[in-house]
Amino acid sequence: MSPARLSVEDMTESELSFEGLWPAQPNKKQKMQPNDENLDMYDDIASLWETKWKSACKRRQAPFQDASYLDFAPLFASLIQRGITTTRSPLFTQALVTAATTLADEATITAQSNPALASQQLLNACALLRVARYPPSSKSPSEQCTLKQDALILQKAYHARAARLWDTDSPLDEVLIPHVHGATEESLVGGRMMARRAQIPALVRVPLETLLMGQACPAAVIVSSDRMGCTETCERVLSRGWAAVVVDGPGRGECPVSEGEAEEGLWKSVLSWMAAMGFYDMENVVVIGEGGAALRVAGTVGERLRGVVAYLDREESVDEEKEESVAMFEQQPRCPSLIVNESTSYAKSNGLWTPVKDEEETSYDSHSDLYAFGTEHSACIGQLHTMGRAQVYAWVGDLMIGRSGGYFWTVIPAPEKMAGAVMRGRFERELTPPSPEESVETRSTITTVVVI
Repeated sequence: MSPARLSVEDMTESELSFEGLWPAQPNKKQKMQPNDENLDMYDDIASLWETKWKSACKRRQAPFQDASYLDFAPLFASLIQRGITTTRSPLFTQALVTAATTLADEATITAQSNPALASQQLLNACALLRVARYPPSSKSPSEQCTLKQDALILQKAYHARAARLWDTDSPLDEVLIPHVHGATEESLVGGRMMARRAQIPALVRVPLETLLMGQACPAAVIVSSDRMGCTETCERVLSRGWAAVVVDGPGRGECPVSEGEAEEGLWKSVLSWMAAMGFYDMENVVVIGEGGAALRVAGTVGERLRGVVAYLDREESVDEEKEESVAMFEQQPRCPSLIVNESTSYAKSNGLWTPVKDEEETSYDSHSDLYAFGTEHSACIGQLHTMGRAQVYAWVGDLMIGRSGGYFWTVIPAPEKMAGAVMRGRFERELTPPSPEESVETRSTITTVVVI
C-alpha cells in the first residue's frame, strides 16, 4: 500500500493508543530565540551575505541546501549594487523567483538530453525559492505575502519535477500524515457540524527491498526547516538501507504545530502513522534534525527511538566572548543523542562545555565536532572529533546493530573526570555488555561510548 493511501480510519485502535506506555513530560515553553542582532541582519543584505550566508552557501547548509554558489554570488552582488538592502523587500523575493523560473526553464530543455543535470538545475531553483521566502515567519504559508506564497508553490512543483527525473530505485512519495494526536477543529459543512483534523505534510522514500517485498526496514525521521531541502540526507540514509520520512519542524514550513506547543503530539502522530504502515521497523527508528527541534524530540518521545542526531547552527550555540550558556536539552534526553556542532562558539549540555575549532582553522566540509549524550543506560562524556559527517551515520548504524547484539560497552573513568576529554581514533567496539555481577555503583561509571 502506498503511504499516501493511509487515512485515520485505516489505523487500528492499538496503533493509536500509545498513552501510558511512554510517560509524558510536560513541554516547556522556553524557546531559543535569535537575538536582535540576528533579526536585524535580514535588513542588511550585504552584511548577511558576507558574514553568514556566503559561508553557508558554499557548504550547502540551511537555507542553501541543494544550492549552487555560482547562482547566488552574482545574484547577491546585483542586489547590493541595486541598493536592495533587506530580505523583507518584495524586490528581493521577486529577484530570486525570477532567477529560479529562468533556471527551471533551462531544466525543461536540458531534460531531453541530460535528465540528471536537469534534476540538479531544478533543485538549484528550489534553493533560490527557499531563500526567497526568508526571513522565516511564524505565520502559516497562507498568511504570508502573496510573493512568498507563490515562491512556496513553485518550489514544491519544481521539487516534484526534480524527483521524477531521478535515476533511482527509491522514488519520492508525497504524504499527508493524519495528526491523530492533535486537536480537532469543528466547522459547519452542509448544515452539519464536521470535525476536521490537521495533516502533517511529509516526503517518504523507502529502500528497494521494502518496495518490492515489503521487507521491514529501519527508518530515519528527518526534521528540517524545509522538507524539500533534504535530498543529500535522504541519499545518505537510503544508501544504508534505511527509509527516510522527512517532515517540517514545529513552526517551520507547513508544519501544523507551532514551535514549543504540543510538539509531543506531533511526533506521536508521525510515529503512529509509521507503525500503522507495517513496513517500518519501529524498533529501529532514529531522528535526524536541526537543532532544538531534534533535541526536544529526544526529551518527549525518545523512549520510542533508537537515537537522535541534532545539527546545531550558530544561533543555537553560545557566544564564547559573552560567556553565556544555552541549555541544549530542555528535558532530559530519553535516548542516545548526538550533537553535531559546526559553529565557531560553544555549546553546553548536561553541565559540560564542549568547545569547537575555529572556522579559520579548517577548510570547508572538513571538520565537524560531535558530542554524544544519552540516558542513564547509554552516554558518552567528552568531545568526539571527526573528519566529515559520514561518521554520524556510522554512529546511528551502531545504535541499530546494538538492538540485537547489545550496545558497545567501554569502561571509562567516572563522568566528572571526563569533562573536556578528547577521544580520537576509530570505533572501539566491545560486544560484551557489563557482567550481571557488577554493582549499580560500578555500572554508573560504564557508558556506551562511540570513539571516533
